Amino acid sequence: PYATGGGGTSFAHRVAAAYLASLLTRSRRAELEERAVDHISFQTGPTHPVDDLLVAYSSGTVVSTLAIACRATPNWVRSHQATVDLVRSLLSELATHDRGTHRVAVATSGRSSQSDQLARVCEIARAHADADAFHASFDVDGRWSGPLRRRYSQFLDMVERAVGAPTSDPSIAQRAWHLLSRLRVLPFRVQGHDDADRASLATSLDAVASQQSDGVTDRK
Repeated sequence: PYATGGGGTSFAHRVAAAYLASLLTRSRRAELEERAVDHISFQTGPTHPVDDLLVAYSSGTVVSTLAIACRATPNWVRSHQATVDLVRSLLSELATHDRGTHRVAVATSGRSSQSDQLARVCEIARAHADADAFHASFDVDGRWSGPLRRRYSQFLDMVERAVGAPTSDPSIAQRAWHLLSRLRVLPFRVQGHDDADRASLATSLDAVASQQSDGVTDRK
């Protein structure tokens, strides 16, 4: 099976390699507010509940961080305990490091309808100033598609299970918005039949190696 055969670890290593390549090439990344990677930390627990990767980037004197959980195939439904546990760790990460310059992300293997829908819900959350306005927008008939409404409903249920409070509790909607507004769902094509991202990074590293080689030749 994928999970017990080292597949999850292999995927995490390839995501880490992608960020290391970005560090070397100084390439800008959308999830880092179009900035380049400055520093990467690995296995940062127990300080960080989301402990696979911690990526630092900056704009002048302001340093921001992104804590990344690598999950090849998360199942964003209430009944999937492993993904509910992931949501719990994301909530704990933001509770432990609650500052405007800190965000969280889930790296997935390729794209899926579930993750694409959740990524869109995150975009909607970031477009609203508070939890009440965000939650109310999903009560407006026809404003958002049925799949998005159901994905948000499932996510509320997952937050409820993660914190152990009823969905009717106002804090559930508040916690869900707080997490969604700071969450990025990032598809990585780095393994299997679709490894286009991995191939692209290899090409960019070839260019760096070529520049380094030219520099050695010049010094000689």
